[in-house]
Amino acid sequence: MIKEYPLSELLQLIKSGISKQSQFVFDCDGTLVDGDVSSLTGWQLMKAGMVDMELLPEPYQKPAFYLKMSLEDYYRIRSEIETSLGHYSALEWELKIQSGIPHQIVVDYAHVAIDFGLANNFVSYTAVMSALLKDHAPQSWVVSGSSFPTVLALAEKFKVDEERVLATRLELVDGVYQKNFTPPGFIWEENKVVALKESGVTAPYFVAGDSYGDWNMMQLATDWVWCLVWNKRHFGNKNYREFLSSKLPFAKEIPHRSGFYHIVHEGKNWVFEVIESD
Repeated sequence: MIKEYPLSELLQLIKSGISKQSQFVFDCDGTLVDGDVSSLTGWQLMKAGMVDMELLPEPYQKPAFYLKMSLEDYYRIRSEIETSLGHYSALEWELKIQSGIPHQIVVDYAHVAIDFGLANNFVSYTAVMSALLKDHAPQSWVVSGSSFPTVLALAEKFKVDEERVLATRLELVDGVYQKNFTPPGFIWEENKVVALKESGVTAPYFVAGDSYGDWNMMQLATDWVWCLVWNKRHFGNKNYREFLSSKLPFAKEIPHRSGFYHIVHEGKNWVFEVIESD
């Protein structure tokens, strides 16, 4: 039976089982940060004239529009691509607009995007998971389907080493990103597990995520699985609850009011952090 627990008690239980060998794994978007850092980075790159204009839909290939693009303009273009070509094509486009740009420049602009987003409330750090990562950065991996330089910039804010950042990569040639992806492709669903295992992470102590794309890597956890379950207005919430209900016999018991809910299932501690505030 799922029970509500005080956050302080849950964190103490997690802390009590940690050893020097314990590994922590965190998804990025929706888990460490509420908001879309990749989109903010793409917008910053476009405003600076860094993006190949031909990567924009034809109606928007005008310098006067391109260099003065507002964030709303950027989201409109992304939405049009998603409507016409599908969700994954929009994700591909958002990564490929980094092609032709040196790696470090993308990372630098991602830092600018994060700082801008935090200052203007376009993004925010999640309180619990970001604090947990900060406390255990030397033992932690950040795993995401978003672009590697964007996720790296966020991880750098928490002092996580580059080799512990596993995200979708475009091919690098002489330090410049190309338009094709490196294996295994999008770091999503099963590829999150592939990336972790290739890095020697096969049995992490703790795994945190917020979507069905994190389910496979959650299965690797030996002790703790932490699921952020966002309110109905947050992207993917309804589908995620339905997904959890298809995988976990008790998932329909997860309350809709904000709180921290715990259950032991098949030898693992499952925590559902329900976030219902707008």
